[in-house]
Order: sequence, then C-alpha cells, then structure tokens
Amino acid sequence: MEVVEVLSFATARAPELGELHRASGFEKHGHATLLKRRKDFHLRRRTNAYNSHKFPVRLRNKKRQTTDPSVQRCRKHRRRLLLKAKTNYLPTHRWLVKRFVMEHRYGLLVPVHRLDRSISAALDAPATIADVSYTAVIELQGSLDAIEEAITMCMDGDLLPEVLAGAIEGSVVLYHPSCFPLQAIGPVQLMLQPQADDTSRICWVWVHPSIVDEVLHAFREAAPDGLSIHDRRRMLSRFEVRGKHAGRIMQQLVVPHGTSTALFWPKDEATPVIQTWSACDPRELPLRQPLVATSASLVATPADVDKSKVLCPITGQDITAPMDRAALAAEPSLEALSTLFASVMRWANAGNQDTKYGDVFPDSSNAKKKPNKLAVATEVGASAPVSGLWSHETRLELRRAFVPDHIVNRKPATGRALAPMPLLVVRQAHGYDLITLPEYAPCVLKAGVFATASAIGLVELDALRTRHGLLSFPRDYPDTRAGAAYWASVHASEEAKVASRPKAKRVSYESLQVASPFQPSWSTLFELTDASPDFCVLRGEAYMAPFPFYKPADPATEDRVFMPMAMPTLICVQLQMPRRGRLEVNAMICMPTDDDVAAFVASPKWTGFLAPTAKQQQKSTKTQAGRACIGYVTSAIETKNKSPILGTGFCHCEALQDVFLPRVANAPLGLVLVRSPTSLQYRPALLSVAA
Repeated sequence: MEVVEVLSFATARAPELGELHRASGFEKHGHATLLKRRKDFHLRRRTNAYNSHKFPVRLRNKKRQTTDPSVQRCRKHRRRLLLKAKTNYLPTHRWLVKRFVMEHRYGLLVPVHRLDRSISAALDAPATIADVSYTAVIELQGSLDAIEEAITMCMDGDLLPEVLAGAIEGSVVLYHPSCFPLQAIGPVQLMLQPQADDTSRICWVWVHPSIVDEVLHAFREAAPDGLSIHDRRRMLSRFEVRGKHAGRIMQQLVVPHGTSTALFWPKDEATPVIQTWSACDPRELPLRQPLVATSASLVATPADVDKSKVLCPITGQDITAPMDRAALAAEPSLEALSTLFASVMRWANAGNQDTKYGDVFPDSSNAKKKPNKLAVATEVGASAPVSGLWSHETRLELRRAFVPDHIVNRKPATGRALAPMPLLVVRQAHGYDLITLPEYAPCVLKAGVFATASAIGLVELDALRTRHGLLSFPRDYPDTRAGAAYWASVHASEEAKVASRPKAKRVSYESLQVASPFQPSWSTLFELTDASPDFCVLRGEAYMAPFPFYKPADPATEDRVFMPMAMPTLICVQLQMPRRGRLEVNAMICMPTDDDVAAFVASPKWTGFLAPTAKQQQKSTKTQAGRACIGYVTSAIETKNKSPILGTGFCHCEALQDVFLPRVANAPLGLVLVRSPTSLQYRPALLSVAA
C-alpha cells in the first residue's frame, strides 16, 4: 500500500496548475465581468443585446456621491444658494437685471443701459433716477482737525467752512499726498457729520470703485495719529434724481413720518444742502393716485341709462325718491351749479381761441392743496437732528427693524406698522441725491419709477453729466491711472472688433493718417518721451484767470497776452456744433487756419471741408496747409431734437491760447475744427473753457 504525502503532492502539482491557467488565458480574462463580455453597440442584435442574468439594479449597492451635492439639487434651490452667496450684486439687482444690460465692472454687476429705450430718451425725460450704490464709502473717524489735515494733504487748497460744518457736500479732486498738480487720483464727494463736538466727527468720502485702493493708500499715508479709516462699501445706497420734475418726484418719495418734524430747504436754492429726514416707508405711500370717477349718465347712451333711477349729471349719485334730506343733499347747490355755468359761458365767449376750458374751470381741489414742502423757504435746516445713518451701530439696529416684503404682502394683512425710513437728502444743482440703507433701495427705486421717473444706467448717467457740463469719471480724467486704464480697455476692445472683421471691411486708418483711432494720444500733443515728465490738468478758476481763454468776452481780458507753460498742461473744454456735423468720442480738435476762420465768418452755410487723401496730395501741385491736432474729445452726446450737440474734451494749454487770441476780424471766440477718426471731414465747432 502506497501512501501519498498531501503536502508534497500539492507542491509538485502547483506549477502544473499554473501552466494550465496561463495556457487557458484565465489571468487575462478571469476578472472580466458580464458587462465587459457584451458585444459592442454597433454589433448587437436583439438575441444577445441584453444580459438576462444581470444583477437587478434595485438590489445593487449604491455608490456614495463624491461630487458636490448642490449640483444635483433643483434649479430653484441652487439659485437660492447662489443669491445668498453673491456679494457683487447691487441691492436693486433683481429689478435692474430684467430691464437693463448688466456688465461686470469694478467687481460688481452694474446696469449699463436700458433695453427698451435709447440714450436720447433719457436726455429728453422730465425726470430720471439712477442707482449709484456701486459708489464706495470710506469713513474717516476722529477729531475735526485730524480729518481736515488728512484731506487737505491730498487736495489743492482748503475745505470750505460749510463743508466742515456738515451743511453742504464738497466735491474735490484728490491727489497723492503732497504731489499736486501731478499724480491725480480722482474726484470724491465729502460729507461730514453735523455735530457740535469737534473731538469725534465722522466724514464720508464717496469714491468711485475703481480708485478705492488708491484713496485708501493715500489717506493711510497722510492720516495723523488718532484718525481711524474704515471701508464701508455696500453699507449705504445712493440714488440720483435729476430733471426738471425732480422736485415733484421728491415730493412723492419723501413724505415725513408722523412722529418726525418736517424739514425744509433753505432760501438759497443754488447751494447744495444736506438734510436729514425720517420719511415714511415707500411701501405705505399711495404713489399712484386713483383716477377721478366719471358719471355714467354723461358717457352712456340713452338706451343704456337705467330709467328706474335719477342720477345727478355732475356727481353721478342717485337722487331718486324718496326725496329725503340725504338725497337732496347729494344734489349740488344752486351756487355750485351757477359757478359751473358761468365758467362755461366765460370759456364760450373767450376772445382767444386757444383758451382751454381747464384754464377757466373753478377747480376747488387746487385751492385746498397744501404747499410743496420742498419749495417752502425757512431756516429750520440748521437745527436738524443727526441722522442715525452716521453711526455704524445705529445702522445695524435700523437694518434689523426693516420688515421684508414677504411679511408686508402677507394675506391677511398683519396690520403691523412699518418703521420710518432713515434718509439723507442732498440738493444738487440739477436735482437731488438720496442716501438710505440697502434694504430700502428696491422700495425707493420702484417708488421713483411709479412716480414717473425714468430709471437709467451708467451710459445715460454719463450723457446727462455731459449735458449739464459735468465730467464723467474715469473717461474725463486723463491724468489719473483709472482714466488711462479706461482708455486702454476701450482701445483693446475696439481693436478686437476690428480684427474680427474681414480685411475688406476694415477702416484703413493708415490712409486716413490717424495714429490712434480708439483712444486719445496725449503724448503726441506734447511730444513726450519716456524721460519727459507726465502732463497735468489745470483745474480751478484761480489758476485760469491769467490766461486769455478764461472769460474771453470780459472787457477786462483784452490786455491778456500769451503765457508759456513750464510743464505739459491740459485744459478741459466744452464743445458745441453750431452748424452741420456731429461729435464722436476720440474726435480730434484741430487748429483752424486764417482761411478757415474767414470762410466761417463770410458764409453762414460754410460747414467745413473734406481734406485730400495721401495719394491725392502727392498728385496735387498745390500745397495743403496743415491743421495741427491740439486736443481730443472724451465725451459726446447727440439728442433727437434740434438741441445743440455737446461734448467734453481736453486741449493743449499753449495751443488753446492761440485759439482765443484775435487773428481775423469779427471772428467768433473759440472757433476750432473737429475731425472724426474715421473720415477726412473737418467740421467747425465752438469751444469754451470749463473751469
């Protein structure tokens, strides 16, 4: 009997089994699943398309989700999460995004222009409202002397006493500390807290979002000991109400709360004044007045009139039987009817055919109207209380007291009284500015639109400022870093548009002899090099008084002579097209020749000329007089009506003096030629210096 050792036998068989496995291909195909043994999709047939022995899906072990769970949620929940996390939205974003073209600028999503109206519609609107809450607020807190020292080191001159007292809002141009007139930062608006105690005051500096870091760096460098600087961005909302009907819009928006004292504007309407209001919440105001009901007996046909009732033709009330005292009282008195009949006779017998019945109709409602509170002159403004918006802690309490819309609109109505809206109103030259909390911003914007104010964006706002003779930042500030960055971005975007077109559709700027078609080339005006100093912009009447272009019509300026400049200097000018032509952005302002001025004076139909091209000049035997470029147009507007076309630009200081020095008899002061970068057409224009 033979005995087999199991261990030794298995050890001897192991290599043989391994060879069998390798020969059968088990190591290569043994780990394959049923899914991988299926045929390709394009080789399947109905007989073996599906595996009937596949493990049921409901019994499989579900894999744990490793991706972001918010991706799998519905869109409603995802949008809710995004809206909570967004910090680059304005408080009125939900209302603006449906009506405006929105763009990402300065880290925010801001409204650019309307979708349904043009820019000229905003210029013709009787009243406009713009949300400028993108403007940043820098808060300076400390003694009055420390605040004044920090600001005056970054500006030219001193602050007005009214600004330091908190009575008016100051507008200044900031520079880097002790660098005037070079290294300009940009324009800011200053508001100081009206308080008798000068040891602890608060100053708000309203800054464009593109220069916030520059302004903070300048203030921290110039701030003395004891002055604290805080960044209060998106802590306050600001609106600009402009137009000839701005007072009426304000009268409907700003309704004093029942527990507060109504404040009024001072007598001097030309001075911007800061006022503190405790106004009613706009959601409580009936801004849309109900229409006056018309009697049915006057507009209905005889067949439609109810013959079972007797209606008064004036009031439309039922005066049928029983003829009791109440029914008799519903009928107008004989005196009222006699007054109405007399007004009809005056209108019928009026000699002037243009007289309307509304002019002679005795409207009793107008006599009982309360006077416009914004038009009443009084001296109560000096004793106004300090607004709760100045304190950071008080602002937090006011924001907590705000009642959201979903609670106000809850049905049935809760009957809860809404808290008064804290408001600061600043009177400007062409309207008003409203400052309030971000929670009230959508309410204020909707109330302004319901009061017939047209909401506008950044493009329309810049056009309004150009029309009023104001400068728009950053495009009208060429000596600042933000202005240079703005024009560089415009140049890059326009070049990309030109490069996307076919070569046959591109404008040949080389043949037009235009070196910089998309942005002003200030260096070519002064022939600056890398070693040359930067240019500056001359601002203020005190500096412009000795020059001949300042108030040229004044008889006292006849003895002014040419004054050379020690450094490259630009002067801001306002342009107007007296005859045919239009202004374009980046248009060249050229010096006219004596023949051009004589032709303008001789013929009222002279509208400029068309310069020859480079090839035409080579073929021509006559020498063409050159017209040097002395400046560029930075802002321009054009309206639908026949109002003058306006524009803002900057000119070389020395060349501008030659324009206003008399050379031709009876020549208009400030006559220049304007040429578009896309043509060779020169048009006459009149310019005046903007102080």
